[in-house]
Amino acid sequence: MGRVTSVFLIANFDKAITRRFDATVSFDRYLRDDLIEIADSLLTTNLKRAANSKQDMRFFNKILHILKSIPYPDDLKQIIKTSIAFCDESNEYDYL
Repeated sequence: MGRVTSVFLIANFDKAITRRFDATVSFDRYLRDDLIEIADSLLTTNLKRAANSKQDMRFFNKILHILKSIPYPDDLKQIIKTSIAFCDESNEYDYL
């Protein structure tokens, strides 16, 4: 069930029904800026281990800003690790 659908369903519940739940959980805990900050940190950490790669945080942030949605931290970590692991070592910015 998508986010829009679940928000729509919850908004249409009768208040008496929602009071019967012990708790409600929101899975939208990260703001877009939070995810960009996390991505920057993950890239910096993973590039320290890469031999010939150099950081281009400005371009990396431009890429993040044009994405419609930014993956959550666990997915970001895997994407960044994979892109660094399989990049062309002769090109210092190939991971981008």
